[in-house]
Amino acid sequence: QILVLMLPFVLMQLRWWTKPLSRLFVIGAVVLSLLAIYVSGYRSVWFTAALELELYFILRQKWLWAGGMVAAGIAAFPFLPAVAQDRATRLILKGFQSDSSAMGRLQRMQDAWTALMKQPLLGNGWGSSPFVHNDVLQIAADLGIIAALLFLLWYASILIGNWRVFRSGKKSWMKEEATVLIVFLAGFIVLFSTNAFINVPQLIIPVWFLFALAARLPQMVRSVPVQEVSYDQAVGLAADVQ
Repeated sequence: QILVLMLPFVLMQLRWWTKPLSRLFVIGAVVLSLLAIYVSGYRSVWFTAALELELYFILRQKWLWAGGMVAAGIAAFPFLPAVAQDRATRLILKGFQSDSSAMGRLQRMQDAWTALMKQPLLGNGWGSSPFVHNDVLQIAADLGIIAALLFLLWYASILIGNWRVFRSGKKSWMKEEATVLIVFLAGFIVLFSTNAFINVPQLIIPVWFLFALAARLPQMVRSVPVQEVSYDQAVGLAADVQ
């Protein structure tokens, strides 16, 4: 799950490393990352990886690559393992009722929703609804609707801030960093809504670090005029995270 969230940052290296050998190394890293994502077996992670790649090419206006991704996905379906084809077909035709794993997750979400309705304002206490596989709903069930809304507002403010940097960025590095952070934020909300992140320290701690980067970029651009922000300042972004 962390690997799929890091995927746009790996792709960004293709633009920064221009020497053939360096690019070959990055391409190898991308291929190995995609292979590891496939081997993981998590369908939500597969979907998130495809979404991130598609969004990355769209934001960079690489329409040929974006269209090729869709065409490759359709063309590759007949070559998927029979089990994967069967589960995908049944999911499309019959919905979640055909998938025992998805039904189990839906049941956990329904239980968390029931718990939330009993204590909507303050929740039922941290950890009262473990591994809901929808961390937004888990925050609401544990800490109340207000806490969940505050989290969503915080997330939206960071996403909007990076979108503004992307739209107004006059420096190529600035737009590129905003691009990968937007892709990361999009992938995050998908996984955060379909998996259990917040209860697993080894998963959520790296995510908060990436959020710190996403929160810091708009702040840096606001504090320093665009004409004065250099590439060296961008590289020092991670070191300046507070």
